[in-house]
Formats: sequence, structure tokens, C-alpha cells
Amino acid sequence: MSIRHAIPRAMLASYFVISGWKSFSTPESLTAAAAPLAEKLTPLASRWLPGEIKPEDVKLENLIKCTGITQMVAAVMLATGIGRRLGAVLLAATLIPHVLAAQAADSESKAVAQAKNVGLLGATLLAAQDTQGRPGFFWRAKLEREITAANLKKAKKIARSKPVEAVEVII
Repeated sequence: MSIRHAIPRAMLASYFVISGWKSFSTPESLTAAAAPLAEKLTPLASRWLPGEIKPEDVKLENLIKCTGITQMVAAVMLATGIGRRLGAVLLAATLIPHVLAAQAADSESKAVAQAKNVGLLGATLLAAQDTQGRPGFFWRAKLEREITAANLKKAKKIARSKPVEAVEVII
């Protein structure tokens, strides 16, 4: 892990550790902001939840606490570099309700909160894409596909040029 990646990730993660602790320790302070969004999403969630689980039975404070725990764990993952990309994706997922709640809020600081949350969402998405200079999975898959296609083209050319009985099987 290089220092030029570690310091910015730790700086970004520090916000989420503090925010997660606030959500976990005092969820009551965030219920007022989360309530309008929860009221809109409850009917939608009731369609998707299986069996006897009803969204009305889940306390909003418990959901806020779960979000706080998720933020703290994901921030530690991001800061330490152990599962950093997964941690960044989890942080981005926990920010989506914040972005939606800030949009639904009616206050003077709505624009500031919205800009902060969208900026943090962008930062976590960038952190999720950071491969630290190493090729990512999709790049490697594309390279392997191109190599396989080139080898297949060569094999077809060889197969056309030689008689059928002389074609070697390459395993």
C-alpha cells in the first residue's frame, strides 16, 4: 500500500467513522431527518420483504444504528486497505439514503447537505474503483478474451492450411 493512496483513504474514512459513531450512539438525533424518507420507502419495502417481516415492525432507530455500524466497519476497511474496495462500496451504499433524505429535507442548509453528501458519494465511488495501479478484474478479463480470440484466429488459419488428418490437437 503506497502512502499516496493510504493517506487520502484514511482522511475519507475518518469522516465515516465519526458519522457512524454519531449514528450508532445517538440515533434519535437523526430520526427526524430520516422519517420522511422512511415513510416513502416503507410501502415499497413491504412488497419486497419476504414472509412475516413487516417494515412497520422495524424501528427507525435500529436501522440508523445498523447504518452507523456499517459505516464504521467499512471505514476501517477502507483506511486499513483490507477489503478497501468493498469498504468503499459499502460506504457508497450507506450514503444513498443520506442523499435522498437531504433532498427531501426542507431547510436552509439543504443545498449544503446535498452537495456534501453527493461529494462524499463521488469520493467513495472513486475509492471503490482504485486498483492502486494494478489491473482490475474487468481489464484482465478483456485481455484474456482478446488473447483467446487471437489464438482462435491463428488456430483456424492453421486448420485451413493443413489437411484434416494432419491437424494437431492443442490442449
